[in-house]
Amino acid sequence: MKKILIILLASCAISLSAQEQDKGRFQVLTGYETDFYQTPYTRTMHVANAGFGYKGGLFALYGKLNLGYLDTPSQHLSNQTQFELDYWQSIDKNKNTSFWLNYAYSPSELFPEHRIVFEVWQKLFADFLVSGGFNHYRFPTINPTFFNVGLEKYFGRFWIQGKTYFYLKEPDLKTSYSLTSRLFFKDVNFLQLGMGLGSAQDEPFIIESDLNTLFSYSAHARYVTNAFNERIRIYTGITYLREEYLSDAWRNRFSIGIGLTCNL
Repeated sequence: MKKILIILLASCAISLSAQEQDKGRFQVLTGYETDFYQTPYTRTMHVANAGFGYKGGLFALYGKLNLGYLDTPSQHLSNQTQFELDYWQSIDKNKNTSFWLNYAYSPSELFPEHRIVFEVWQKLFADFLVSGGFNHYRFPTINPTFFNVGLEKYFGRFWIQGKTYFYLKEPDLKTSYSLTSRLFFKDVNFLQLGMGLGSAQDEPFIIESDLNTLFSYSAHARYVTNAFNERIRIYTGITYLREEYLSDAWRNRFSIGIGLTCNL
C-alpha cells in the first residue's frame, strides 16, 4: 500500500508542475448505489460514497470513502467502510497514452480487503483506441484476477467500445464480452447504452458472493450532464442482469445509482 501511495503522490506532483496552461480545479464527489435481487432470497445492498479530489488537464486524483450496507435473511451488515484512491493520467498533452490506477482498502466484512485496478489506453490511427488492464481482489478465501482488452472508436459525437474480459477460474478460463456506446451532447454530456454476456463479470466486484455467478446477460443505461453553469456534474444509471446463480437457475438483478461532482 505504501508503494502505491508513493507512486500516486509522485505522479501527482509531476502532473501539477507540468500543467501551466490548465491549473485544474478541486472537486467534491458524492454518490449512492443500490443493488438487489429476490431469488432465491431477498438481498439488498446499498453503497454511499463521498470524496475530494483535484482534476487537471492531464490528470485527476481523488480520495473517497465508501460506506456499505447489506441485508439478507441470514446476514445484516451496516457501516461497512472502504477507503479508495483513484488516479487518472495522460502522458502527453495530446492524450495519446493514458492510464487509470485505482486502489481500495477495507477492514470490513463486506468489501474485499484490497482491490487494485489498472488500465491503459493508447491512441491509434483514425480515432481508434486500444486498451488493456486488470482487476485484482483479495478476499478471505480467494484472490481473483481479471484481465481485459478493448478496442474503441470515435465517430464525431458517437463513441463505441468492444471489450473482452478473462478470468482464470478452475477448471477453465472464463470470458465475458461487452459492447458499449455513447452519444455526446455539448462535448462532455452523454447518453450511454451497453450490453454484455459471459461468465467473467465485466464490473468491479463489491462482495465475494458475486464470484459465484455462473453466467449473466446484462444491459445498462447511463446519462451524464452538467448543471448550474457547469459547476455540478450529475451521473445517473441503471443496470439489469439476468444471472445464472446455480446450474439452470436464473434470477433478475437490478442496480440503480446516482452521483454528483461539484467544482469548487
